[in-house]
Amino acid sequence: MGYFSITIRPIGDPLGEQTTFDAEEYAENLLKSVLPNNYDNAIPLNELVAQLKIDSDTAFQKWSNAIALGDVGYFLISTSGIVSEINENEVLLVDRNNIDAHLQTEFIYGNAIRDASGLIDNKEFRILRI
Repeated sequence: MGYFSITIRPIGDPLGEQTTFDAEEYAENLLKSVLPNNYDNAIPLNELVAQLKIDSDTAFQKWSNAIALGDVGYFLISTSGIVSEINENEVLLVDRNNIDAHLQTEFIYGNAIRDASGLIDNKEFRILRI
């Protein structure tokens, strides 16, 4: 019965049947369909600021997303306002509730949408080495 516990495949076929992954289609679907449907889950900036002042640990646990334990937490926020200043590493925004928001663009990387939305789990992808 022990022979049923292993599978032997040719060295050139490490995973058996290969599945194709269309990264462009995946990204387009995420940006045009999935992410816009998630905007309702964004916390309004004034609520986030209030919660951070009361209990920042709870605010981070409830509203931020991080890829791994110990990583930077990203928040998906909603607000509107007027850009009052643009500097090298930040944009200053006065939102509709008169909150001065300093958006640290220095720390906004290409994966910020992934991290803030929490919509992509890196574990759902595997690295193929052929």
